Amino acid sequence: MTRKYIDCRMFPDSSGCTMVMVADSVDELVDCAMNHSVHVHHAKDTQEFRNILRQSCHDGHPSEKVPAAQYMTVMAMRSEAMKQIK
Repeated sequence: MTRKYIDCRMFPDSSGCTMVMVADSVDELVDCAMNHSVHVHHAKDTQEFRNILRQSCHDGHPSEKVPAAQYMTVMAMRSEAMKQIK
């Protein structure tokens, strides 16, 4: 089984978060990342946001080097957050 990870450094924001989450399953990883997003980044727990997180899961292990930012995903995350404010 290949481990899955999400690296906050791929989604830069003003917090400068460097959190990396790793799990054996996508469902477990999405739950963990959603909890982190809500409590640290003040995101809203929505199905749309969970879908974005699900698409952001990568196989293997994160690099110690700062990864390239995933700007299209960042824009989708910000768009989803703006919908929640309105």
